[in-house]
Amino acid sequence: MKTIYKSFLTLGAALTMMCGFSSCEDYLDKDPDSNVSPETPFKNFQNAQGYVEEIYNCIPNIAQCDWTTSWNLGDDEIQNPQADDMMLHQVDIGNYYAWQGSGGFYFGNKAFGGNPRSNSPFDHGIYAHAWYCIAKVNKALNTFEDYFTGTKEEHDLILGQLYFFRAWWHFEMMKWLGGLPYVDQEFSASETPQLERLSYLECADKVAEDFSRAASLLPVDWDKTTAGKKTMGHNELRINKITALCYLGKNYLWAASPLMQHGAQTGGARTYDYDAGYASKAADALG
Repeated sequence: MKTIYKSFLTLGAALTMMCGFSSCEDYLDKDPDSNVSPETPFKNFQNAQGYVEEIYNCIPNIAQCDWTTSWNLGDDEIQNPQADDMMLHQVDIGNYYAWQGSGGFYFGNKAFGGNPRSNSPFDHGIYAHAWYCIAKVNKALNTFEDYFTGTKEEHDLILGQLYFFRAWWHFEMMKWLGGLPYVDQEFSASETPQLERLSYLECADKVAEDFSRAASLLPVDWDKTTAGKKTMGHNELRINKITALCYLGKNYLWAASPLMQHGAQTGGARTYDYDAGYASKAADALG
């Protein structure tokens, strides 16, 4: 016992000296993820797909984000005078921005989305996760080519999903906020970028470019790819060519809308004044 006790004293003294020289406390406070080598997430298909899977996990379930996101309940309008948190009631009283408030039942709420790795639907929201996922995509696109080792098929599967998600998160925010900066580059944590807010149509064009890239890279059926056969039976919810084309068409349809073309109208003189160019692009994508 005396020998063991001396060994512990010696070890304790050594650790004390090490902490003094290398700031042991600072080291122990570090996030374990900070020790991951920059090439690790992208060195092969399995790692890169795992990196992308967290973005899938961030997609909010708009029916379960909170107790209800209903605008109405079924075919009948049912209004409880005490149910002030209902979005329907908030619109009735003119509070159109209630969806992004801090105490409501609305999946656009900035308060939702605190944990991208959580399995709870209460931890995910559009605004709260969008910038996180867009940054994650841009980091991957800036790093992926330098480290990835794999087949062309695997390479294209990863890139296709990344381009899709960069477009998708922007598109989902545009539906709430209109035009916004299209973030397509990586920024360091020390930077405070001042990006120009684009018009809705300028942003829609950027979204279309990324959805088109995704469609050109992704397969129709993951089960028929070599990489997808490893997860046979679990690929039905993965992003594919059809998903990308459908969102490309939807993006163009929204851009063709008179509201996106002319803004809010008084009197509705241009209610049906759609943009034929964007509508034609939508037809091509959806066709």
